[in-house]
Formats: sequence, C-alpha cells, structure tokens
Amino acid sequence: MSTTVAVLLAIYCVTWTLIGLGLLVGILVVVMKIRQAVSATTRAVQPTLKQVRETVDEVSATARDIAGRARNVAGMAEETIADIRERVRTTADLVQDTVTGPFVSVNSAIAGIRRGFEVWRERVARRAGGDGGSRSEL
Repeated sequence: MSTTVAVLLAIYCVTWTLIGLGLLVGILVVVMKIRQAVSATTRAVQPTLKQVRETVDEVSATARDIAGRARNVAGMAEETIADIRERVRTTADLVQDTVTGPFVSVNSAIAGIRRGFEVWRERVARRAGGDGGSRSEL
C-alpha cells in the first residue's frame, strides 16, 4: 500500500503542478494582451496628449497676456482717476474763487444794506413816534 500511496501522492502533486503551470500560462497570456492593449492605447493617445499640451500652453500664454493687459488697463485707470480727481479739485477751487467768493461778497453787501435800511426805518419810526430824537441821528 505504501507504493500505491506514493503513486497517488505523486499523481496528486503532478496534477496540482500542471494546474499551477496552466494558471501561470493563462496569467501570462492575459498580461501580454493587457500590455498590447495599453501599448495600442498609448500610441492612440499620444497625438491627443501632444495637442492637449499645446492647447494648454497656448491658453497659459493667452492668460499671461490678458493678465498683463489687465494690469496695464488698471494702471491707466488709476492714472486717469488721479487726473480727474485733480481736475475736480482745480475746478472746485476755480468755482470757489470766481463764483462763490463774489457771491458771498454780494450777499454780505446785501445784508449790510438790509441792516442799514432796518436801522434807518427804526430811527424814522422813533422820530415819527415822537421819542424826541434829533435829526442828526439820521
């Protein structure tokens, strides 16, 4: 019986070895097919990747150009605003000197004349009322 057990054990080992080899060959075939598929995909994708890289480079260059132009426009806008602010100040000063100043002077003169008439009316009223004022007060 020991020979029979040895033969059965040998058959068992050979069978499992053949199964293992079959699995390894199957795995090797699958790996080779995957490698071929990846290689074919890589060849197919390479032109597209190159085009994508070129497009990204163009977009980056355009974005840098736009950013530079935006900085220039912002700088010009800042200068324009400063210029407008200075012109408004100058105009306000000019209006102050040429319009508001004389207007204040005329209003002051009118207020003085009005006050003079008020004082004159008060004196005329006092004199008419007989408070004994002299004519020299006028």
